[in-house]
Amino acid sequence: MDFLAPRSPAPQYKDLIVAQLKKDLAIRANLTVSDYYFTGKEFHKYALLCLLAEYYRETVELDQCIKTVEAGFEILITRKNTNALRYDTTWFGLVSSAGLGPSQELADFGNSYYNDHHYHWGYFIQAGAIIARLDPSYLPRIRDWVEGLIRDASNPSPLDTSFPQFRYFDWFSGHSWSQGLFESADGKDQESTSEEINFHYGIALWGLATQSLTLEGLGRLMLGTAKRTTQTYFLMDSNNKVMPEKIIGNKVTGIFFENKAEYTTWFGAKPEFIHGIQMIPCTPITEEIRLEKFVEEEWTTILSKIVQDAVPEWKSLLYMNYAIINRDEAFTQLLSVPLDNVFPAGILQSPFFNKDAPKYLNYGGAVIGHEITHGFDDSGRQFDKDGNRISWWTPETIDRFIERKTCILNGNQTQGENIADNGGIKESFYAYKKWAGAQENVDKKLPGLTKYSAEQMFFINYGQIWCSKMTDANVLNRILTGVHSPGEFRGGALELELAFINTNANALGISIEINPNALALLALELINA
Repeated sequence: MDFLAPRSPAPQYKDLIVAQLKKDLAIRANLTVSDYYFTGKEFHKYALLCLLAEYYRETVELDQCIKTVEAGFEILITRKNTNALRYDTTWFGLVSSAGLGPSQELADFGNSYYNDHHYHWGYFIQAGAIIARLDPSYLPRIRDWVEGLIRDASNPSPLDTSFPQFRYFDWFSGHSWSQGLFESADGKDQESTSEEINFHYGIALWGLATQSLTLEGLGRLMLGTAKRTTQTYFLMDSNNKVMPEKIIGNKVTGIFFENKAEYTTWFGAKPEFIHGIQMIPCTPITEEIRLEKFVEEEWTTILSKIVQDAVPEWKSLLYMNYAIINRDEAFTQLLSVPLDNVFPAGILQSPFFNKDAPKYLNYGGAVIGHEITHGFDDSGRQFDKDGNRISWWTPETIDRFIERKTCILNGNQTQGENIADNGGIKESFYAYKKWAGAQENVDKKLPGLTKYSAEQMFFINYGQIWCSKMTDANVLNRILTGVHSPGEFRGGALELELAFINTNANALGISIEINPNALALLALELINA
């Protein structure tokens, strides 16, 4: 067991891998910690990219990558994130502050109720171990924070009274349990064994990076124990003599409760979900858990039959798993997986979008226009249509872009998002006018708002999407570390939108000769009144 996989990457793929590495590192990292689960994945991803940069001796990219991850850790260490960890004196643990309010127990995946800490923390611990190995000078800075996560989820010492001993790991059962403080009629459960493995692997790597034989030994012991139970109860080949035959045919257990086993997941029953949740994340330890005999049987009997119709994000995961037994074919197939431009269901909700809402409200959400504009902001403009980082604009265009972008914000941190807001509202309004002018499209007016035209309602809804209420600490954190401006300023994109000024000038009886910015602000005030 080490930081690197037992098999080295094939030499013929080096150029492709390095090119993709550079593309990935050129994308602005999102390490501002919106929640601990998905942000942990971001930390983990960038840390693995750092390892890859070191392996291929890409020193410029390695230095950039290390600085990116360390900047993310600084937000955590200094508690600048909005859901900073707090010590709970009732159950003696570290919990996200996102779920401490009334009826907020499900926030951050139930983190404040101790759900899945071993899944969440594993990503951060492993990222910390990698950075400590690559930049030992940073170890003293993150040591207490990372070891706090280890103590919270798997404290090995009975003398450490700040945390319970082995909160999640059940030595009798040989694996960890989820659910935390949540009640369950079927008892505790284990869903993602691969994320449990990732947690133990992270502890072992942290022990290696810090030269702590205690933590390295702890990680190795739990890893070996969980490996055996995973290969018995969750990843079942044809030699399995423990699980019922009808379950063995599924090849994997989706959710393993204390009193039953089910072929499903908490978020859906698609085969790629059920099998994929036992794969994520793919790391150097994956091949030691997912043995060739099992992978061959799983692929032949199930995955090869469903992979073509699988959700693209999960299809990539299935092919990464297939690489254990057929690296060349898997690599070829992986390159063919389309990078779909999709919008998650979470953003396509009111006030951004509602399938029953008038079109002027949905277009006023401006989501698609915003994201498209990112292809032409200060970062996106550096890449061509195929994702290659090359200069494809003329020098004259670049000069005009640099000159005009200072009208939006003379700075770098939020510039990309502000440019996207400005372009997004323009594109969305243009698209709405094109739709409204075709085939006698007429939107119904809403009760109580009949005095406003469709165009005015478009802009009213755009202003509404940025309505928010934040604590002073959250506002300060957003200003200091966020790539998005606070909502009240994002509505300021309308100040640069001539269509908004023209639309509201007539309704307000104000001459268009007036200062455009002042008029826009006045119109916003009247609309919000």
